[in-house]
Amino acid sequence: MRKTLGMIVTDVTNVMKLDYKRSAYLGVALGLMLSTAGADARSLAEIEQSNEIRICISPFPPQDTVEPADCRENCKFGGYAYDMSMAFVGTLKKGIKAKFMRVEWDEQFFNKMGKVIRDDAYTPELMASGKCDLYPGMNKIDWRLNKFDFVTLNADRMVVVVNKSKQALFKSEADLGGKMAATMKDSSWQT
Repeated sequence: MRKTLGMIVTDVTNVMKLDYKRSAYLGVALGLMLSTAGADARSLAEIEQSNEIRICISPFPPQDTVEPADCRENCKFGGYAYDMSMAFVGTLKKGIKAKFMRVEWDEQFFNKMGKVIRDDAYTPELMASGKCDLYPGMNKIDWRLNKFDFVTLNADRMVVVVNKSKQALFKSEADLGGKMAATMKDSSWQT
């Protein structure tokens, strides 16, 4: 099974307060400690030898932007995931360049058959194929730990937002039972 680095950058309330360089440096240090010899992911030595780190971003508006909107490669990224990625790259050996690719959210977890199997331990195909070395901006949840390693840069705060006029109806988690909500497929919020 491939182990690789996933940076957890989810607390959008603190995005502007975050010291990108310091956090990225810590992410590199921790990520390298978590990487294991014999793992399927490209190693740091392989990344250094190629002088290229392959970063796959699944843009999450409004904190991330991509142009053109339908691009796969040769995209122009902006926002939090891109900024964190570039800070991370800045801590690597001189001469290593970032190569970015836009991916769909659930594609980050696809097995060789193009399926997401939460309970199975496997290396996601984008990483197994060497197309991606890093996915920035992902929450650490149990089923994903069977797919890759994580570095937590910001503590995750999962919240439910309800209209103020309905606030009195929700006093505990049990009050959410039977209610409908919108969420992103295979995201941390879909369990």
